[in-house]
Amino acid sequence: MAGSRTVYYSWFILGVVGLDLGEYGLLGVEASMLMTTFWSARDAWHVILHGDHSWSGLDGWIDAIRAHFGDLSREHKRAPSRLWWVLAAPSIMLFVTLPLLGLSMELKPDYRKTSEAPNMTGRNKTNFDDRSQQATLAAAHSAWSLAAPPRVPAYGIVFGKQTTPSNASIFRHFSARDNTLLLSADDIFLAPQTSAPFTGEVWGMVVRYHCKIVQELDEFIILSRRNKSIPLSQPLTSYNVDDDRIDVHYQPMNSSRNINYAAVAELGYSEERYGDTFSHYQTATQCYFNRSEGATEPYPGLAKNSTLEMALWQTATDDHPLVSPPLDPDTYNLTLESGTIADLSGAYKVPSHDQKSVIPMEAIGVQCNSSSAVGTAKVNGITSRYSNFEPTDTPITQNVFQCAPRLALAVPNFIFTGDLVTGSWSEDFFTAADAPRSIFTSMLGDSVVFVLVRSTLLQAEQLGIALARAYSSTAVQLMYDGPQGYALGRVLYDGTNSTYENVTDYRPDLVLAPGVVPPALPATLLIIWAIISSYLSIRYGFLRRWTDTLDSFSMFQFGGDLADEVKIKKMPVYSFKDLRDVEQLTKLPGLVGDMRPGFSPGHITLVSRMPANEARRTKKYV
Repeated sequence: MAGSRTVYYSWFILGVVGLDLGEYGLLGVEASMLMTTFWSARDAWHVILHGDHSWSGLDGWIDAIRAHFGDLSREHKRAPSRLWWVLAAPSIMLFVTLPLLGLSMELKPDYRKTSEAPNMTGRNKTNFDDRSQQATLAAAHSAWSLAAPPRVPAYGIVFGKQTTPSNASIFRHFSARDNTLLLSADDIFLAPQTSAPFTGEVWGMVVRYHCKIVQELDEFIILSRRNKSIPLSQPLTSYNVDDDRIDVHYQPMNSSRNINYAAVAELGYSEERYGDTFSHYQTATQCYFNRSEGATEPYPGLAKNSTLEMALWQTATDDHPLVSPPLDPDTYNLTLESGTIADLSGAYKVPSHDQKSVIPMEAIGVQCNSSSAVGTAKVNGITSRYSNFEPTDTPITQNVFQCAPRLALAVPNFIFTGDLVTGSWSEDFFTAADAPRSIFTSMLGDSVVFVLVRSTLLQAEQLGIALARAYSSTAVQLMYDGPQGYALGRVLYDGTNSTYENVTDYRPDLVLAPGVVPPALPATLLIIWAIISSYLSIRYGFLRRWTDTLDSFSMFQFGGDLADEVKIKKMPVYSFKDLRDVEQLTKLPGLVGDMRPGFSPGHITLVSRMPANEARRTKKYV
């Protein structure tokens, strides 16, 4: 914030003048309190101790401690009186607090708020649908299949709901900047980005997605209503169950895609069309606006969770005859560790590599729920929170094939596109989950012809990771065209750059930050110091006293009044420290009071500690 340097360096000024100001304020209080019986010095020796105001400095504090613990054998106690300690307490607190105050804060590079509207890069309401669905899906598939981190570009702020607890997952795992989307998300807001934090009202997209492993058929919502296993005669077969769709994908063994591996996947999801009339061309019903004339309600938003379910059957062999020389047996791990669905065991059987038998397969399963919506929200780039989200439709495009596909429908549309090199859709799930890729090895020892060999099966947990990353990759693609889209947009200024008038920017600057000492500690000491000093000043500082402070003239006057009683035999005496062994001082009175209590005007000097000798504030003195 502005003025951080001023605040930070002000404690140096406070340290230089603060101690003197604190001491000066208490000097007048000291002179007034010495005129009361309760707070008066025990004897003249202690009055001289006050005259040197040793209670305000380190040297006096050390001497006081030594006197308190080292003078027990003396006939007269030399430790400071109660008034000395009362005056020393706030001085000690201030002396200790000032260094702690400096250690409780530090200047560090950060950002401060400006009044400027930033130029931000990312999709906005106007251009959100200004792109090809196919190109968007292809880009999302590319990033997902290569396991590219779904990073929020530029400063990389991810916003959580204002009502989300501070210890929630989003705030434990997301940082203030440079964020990569997690494997699950709870209503996070993705907004256009700039090179610094920002705050204000901005347009963006809220996404939510979660995936979990399924171990019982009844846990499925869509696949639990599946038809009996269909014949595996073609790579893709689809059918509808009520309003939901089930796609059956088959990848056989003995193919260039994986010579020793076969897989069958059933993918269940809802197409979520809305309206009464649909045709082959009305793909816009899958977008963030209502294209159909018969649409009676907006596209499914945050109020509805869209379900996607996948069951995967797999088998592989480690002794395929074309893999020659054979791979080391330790290369293979063809066991499903956990998460198999008993009711789907053997639902699909595939031919062995020699076509002489069939191999029953075990199934694993994952269920994902997601929702998304676009609209405006108030964001705070410092706290990474958003509030007041208002859903909005995007402008309808003239081209029905041109729009950004909704998150829930984009994922099932690209995850079976197939690996660009091998054409194997199963390979994408392994790479997306950071599982081992297939191995290229020579076929029958040929140095030119190679085959693709799968050495492991995909575990249920890895399938869950792959599907969750499909959602996060799609979300980044929809909002930012991927990190590469952000960088290209900044270079070409291709229309994805825009200025938001209701958003204010932050700029790099030195800001005040907590230091190594908790600020509560010096703050507490300062409060105690202020309370003690204020009370003493209000209680005693406004009372009439014989002098403003216990100054050298006062000490000279007291010495003159007591000249006949003090005979200093030890010479020379240069300072108060030289008077410590003058025993006569400990036998003389210490109350600054009235020598002539029954007469007017009176005379202020050192008198016996009796209430009758206290000076009256209304009486005149000479």
